[in-house]
Amino acid sequence: MTSRDTKSGRYTAILVQEHRHLAGELRKLGLTCDRTEITVIADRLRAMLAGHFAREEAPGGLRAAVTRSAPDMRDDLDDIMAEHSALIELVQELHAQSTASDAADEAIVSLAATLVCRLRDHERRESSLLTAALWGGAPA
Repeated sequence: MTSRDTKSGRYTAILVQEHRHLAGELRKLGLTCDRTEITVIADRLRAMLAGHFAREEAPGGLRAAVTRSAPDMRDDLDDIMAEHSALIELVQELHAQSTASDAADEAIVSLAATLVCRLRDHERRESSLLTAALWGGAPA
């Protein structure tokens, strides 16, 4: 086993753990209509996603892993990476609306549902791409 294999294995394990934790937060967010709970979850998501996306975008992160293993998938990866800032902005918007006294509860719950759908779709495409790049096959 090479140093790169060890780093890749650790990186993959970290990503899997983070994705599981994010999935749990998204599950909670998708089930609640409580504005206070939405605010708390949005706070946690903001911190989690900032760190997660920074690790993916860092030298030696997701970009390096995919580019090294499957350079032909670079455009797909670029599309996924380009979503990071928009997803963070959506989390920030959810937090802002959930703390605004004049925001309608229905609008907040709707925005939370939109965020859940977008993050789940992002994670699905990212996982598919990473799986295809590291272990072969075409991304779903």
